[in-house]
Amino acid sequence: MTDLKTCNKAIAADPLNAALYLRRGAIHQGKGDHTRAISDFTKAIILKPDYAHAYYLRGLSKYLRKDSLVDKTGIIKDLEKAIELGSPVAGRLLEEVREMKISPYFAVVKWLKNIQLIKEKRKQEKVRLDIIGSGLDIYLREEPRRELKAA
Repeated sequence: MTDLKTCNKAIAADPLNAALYLRRGAIHQGKGDHTRAISDFTKAIILKPDYAHAYYLRGLSKYLRKDSLVDKTGIIKDLEKAIELGSPVAGRLLEEVREMKISPYFAVVKWLKNIQLIKEKRKQEKVRLDIIGSGLDIYLREEPRRELKAA
């Protein structure tokens, strides 16, 4: 479910499903709409208070917002809770947040440029590169591109 409209329909049909709010929040996060993403991650947490990934993604959205230095305490609280609940990825971001003295956008811009390079390579190469993961913790899976045969 990668489409916002599909996600909205699913939430309308099942409004108590925390995973649907997490998914919609991830879509908003991917589009850079961190205010809506944070709102959806918060709804997921309300519905499922032990949802480690929702705390991690909410902390990440707070981190990626332009006013992240204002909410440094909120970011740290979310990431600490994610770690407490067993998130395997929140620790690295927590270290960065604790050490941050300037806006994190410098690191994020570099990260986004790498994503753009990966997308360009997908188009040029005869391999399929899948970006796996979310937030700052991503890796690539490379597979041969399968040619479609005419029936």
